[in-house]
Amino acid sequence: MKCNWCGREIHNGFVSDKSFGGVAFGRIFCSEKCKAQYLESKRTKEATEDSGGCLATVIRWIIIIFVVIIAIAIMKSL
Repeated sequence: MKCNWCGREIHNGFVSDKSFGGVAFGRIFCSEKCKAQYLESKRTKEATEDSGGCLATVIRWIIIIFVVIIAIAIMKSL
């Protein structure tokens, strides 16, 4: 069995997410340290995606509206 975070072989004791009420359901870690690093990286990734995703959506909609306004202006001028 391998640790889901560092990839080390686990021969005896291991830390399971389920036994500690963790978030990742079914992930197996070789130590509490690996489990903590995994959960921290997951939190950081989610926070980065959430903030970037919102900004990207706003910019995308601004571009769409801008293109529609230009298209309407071109059609009226014809």
